[in-house]
Amino acid sequence: QHYFIQSNLRFPMIAMNLWFVAFLTLTGLNGVLSYDGTIEEPYPVDVNEDARVLRSAVKGWGTNEANIINILTKRSYNTRQRIVQAYKSIYDRDLWSDIHSDTSGDFRLALKGLILTNARFLAEEMRSAVVRGIVRSTWGQLNLISYVFLNSQIG
Repeated sequence: QHYFIQSNLRFPMIAMNLWFVAFLTLTGLNGVLSYDGTIEEPYPVDVNEDARVLRSAVKGWGTNEANIINILTKRSYNTRQRIVQAYKSIYDRDLWSDIHSDTSGDFRLALKGLILTNARFLAEEMRSAVVRGIVRSTWGQLNLISYVFLNSQIG
């Protein structure tokens, strides 16, 4: 059977989205999406102040990586999400977009994992991996991958 009949990327992208939902369901990874982590702050955190420090770390020329690391690595998952929301409400800007534009490489990827929600991080990484696979694959390979994925038992 041929699952990729069209030659444009719209159909593979729709199929990829369906694959992602099926993958999470079949592998049981949907529980990972709601995981809150294990870090708990020993003291109250002022998320508005953290948002201000992060804004000053990425504003203007250069990046104050020490401040970014200091805040994001010492806050729990839930607190980091509150910081992202505070940043948005104070500056009407997206924290991840600002940090993304000021960083690169493995450092950027590590910060991405700290800033984005688990669901968004996993979805973006899955999408990126699949898109790279689609771009590097022939239509015959994509048909074979589709067939194997749809007809295999996972777990």
